[in-house]
Amino acid sequence: VEWLGLMLNTSTNVNEQLIAIQALGTYTSDEAVGLLTEYLTFHSQRRADGYQYKDERTIRETINALAESGNANAKPALLMVEYSNWSNTTIRMAKNAMKNL
Repeated sequence: VEWLGLMLNTSTNVNEQLIAIQALGTYTSDEAVGLLTEYLTFHSQRRADGYQYKDERTIRETINALAESGNANAKPALLMVEYSNWSNTTIRMAKNAMKNL
């Protein structure tokens, strides 16, 4: 899990990030969910601060991974998506993901 977190947070290649997110989503541990929620929270805060994202694939994949984990620790990060100016599709995904937790 630690290696996947390192890959997620240091890679500049979107495909590598997506692979790391997908792999982390297969774990239900608090450690894996913690890495994913930290990633989602960081980017949601940047979005709320006005940073524009051309591509929301990593954010959407993180939402899917958190939903797949079924770990309730993901709720605060998913809730933050709603108030961070993401696209309507991304917000809807986060709301649906919370139903799975």
